[in-house]
Amino acid sequence: FETIDIGLRVKPQVSVLHDMGIKESESIQTGAGIDAKAIIEKGIEFAKNYTHPNKLLILGESTPSGTTTAYAVGKTLGYKSDGYFSSSFLDNPSSLKKSVIADTLKLAEGKDVYERLGTVADNMLLFVAGFVSSYSKKGKIALGGGTQMAAALLIVDALKLDINSQNVALMTTKWVYEDENSNIKGLLEQLSFKVDGYFSDFSFKD
Repeated sequence: FETIDIGLRVKPQVSVLHDMGIKESESIQTGAGIDAKAIIEKGIEFAKNYTHPNKLLILGESTPSGTTTAYAVGKTLGYKSDGYFSSSFLDNPSSLKKSVIADTLKLAEGKDVYERLGTVADNMLLFVAGFVSSYSKKGKIALGGGTQMAAALLIVDALKLDINSQNVALMTTKWVYEDENSNIKGLLEQLSFKVDGYFSDFSFKD
């Protein structure tokens, strides 16, 4: 188990911490202020030099408010996004999300694709996009998450980053897959390349 720091305010006390020297981003509502191309390139370079002992690398994420950011990324890149992104809340605060996204999309108007991503995205989505495209050329990788990880793949697709999609899978939970307020399958189906998708079928009921 290894942790990659791509903008943590508080450093976790873990045995392996890869510090990418990336500052935390700002709120997308006022503009994230990210050098999107530089973050993607850091992900690409880190993957080139990273070795993993197992046949399958699972890359997970933990990003507060990340589904709102992922939703904004899908919108700014021109993918079908309304009703496609999940929430960590039991009741998806869709009206609040749409208000925040409307603000950030105004800030992104008239910019090129990297500048738009630097305004509406976060470090995780950009780094993962670079990492997965690069690592897929040498090994199998599963993105452990939900619609946020799908958004990282939308970035790969929109920027036409070189990827061996046969080595890539997205793994989520049945709660994300069955969520009536989102559509992770619909997000993956918009990609110009095919990736395998899986969801866990366990229950905490008992």
